[in-house]
Amino acid sequence: MKPKTKQDMKMEKRTVRGGAALILALLFALLACSCSKTDSAAAQKAFDRGAAAYEALDMEAAKQAFAECCKLDGGLYADAKQYLDAIGEYERLYMQGVAAFGNGDHSTAASCFLGIKGYLNSEEYLERIDGIKAEYESAVALYESGEYLRAREAFMQLGDYQRCAAYIANVDSMIGLYNEGVQLMNRRSFMNAARAFRAINTLFLNSDELIALCENRQSSETVKLGEYIYSYNAEYGGDIKIVSGNPGILFDMKDSRGLIICGAMDESGIVRYISFCAPPALQSSLGEAELSSAFAHCIRALNPELSEHSAIIEGIADYFTETGRLYGCMRVHAGAGADGIRVLTAEYEPNAAN
Repeated sequence: MKPKTKQDMKMEKRTVRGGAALILALLFALLACSCSKTDSAAAQKAFDRGAAAYEALDMEAAKQAFAECCKLDGGLYADAKQYLDAIGEYERLYMQGVAAFGNGDHSTAASCFLGIKGYLNSEEYLERIDGIKAEYESAVALYESGEYLRAREAFMQLGDYQRCAAYIANVDSMIGLYNEGVQLMNRRSFMNAARAFRAINTLFLNSDELIALCENRQSSETVKLGEYIYSYNAEYGGDIKIVSGNPGILFDMKDSRGLIICGAMDESGIVRYISFCAPPALQSSLGEAELSSAFAHCIRALNPELSEHSAIIEGIADYFTETGRLYGCMRVHAGAGADGIRVLTAEYEPNAAN
């Protein structure tokens, strides 16, 4: 055998080293392939775990599982990302629903929670929304049945829900008119009190009884001479006044135009009868239409709350007869005049109330 030279020995070492390197490379490749298969299996398990959690609506567990899947295997990233996006939509709808509920926008809140029913406490919110809807419908039913104060209390409990504020405002308006009517009654302003009660435009508490009471009191209210003088002067806004005469038990007065007002009152000041006398000169200066208007003012001053001047004018002919017509507790009729004097007389009738 031929002895090895130094060059042969060097070549043998290079061959061994090359073989060893190849073997190591193959080992690393096998190891990498094994790790890749292990990671893929773990990623699939994480994906399956995430899908199961998603179906159970355990979105927090699903998020963690899909995030783990994406780290382990990029091949499953697209599918996992779709799930993660869907989870994000659940979270967004939930937060939107909570915010809408807090702002009283229950319609929007219900739409959000219905889309994610079963997620977190979305069903509890839906139950609360249904409960509030039922309370609202109950409050509306109370309102429509005339139970306005109970309805108002129920609407107050519901805050800004739907048309609660409008219903509350309506009831508050009724309360305001009712209180105004009571105050006017206390001031004996019965006609205006009745108007306030009628303006409610529905039966509110005992408003119908109070309207009837006001109408009765209007028609039966007695006339005191001092009040009559005040009302008569107020009829003309101060332009025409009762300016002279004797305002005693048997009174005899005259206004600034020359109309004579005379009659009798009792010791308490209640007028028993009162006559309005227009001398021929006054008749001539006023004319028939203006004289009728003057007599209408005389009648209205007996009880200014009972009727408007225009309404008295419309029926003035009824007062210019022998039997006349009732105006409140006074019967107004044509009087007996002499020397061309036109007389209209009002006499107290205690049982004249309607």
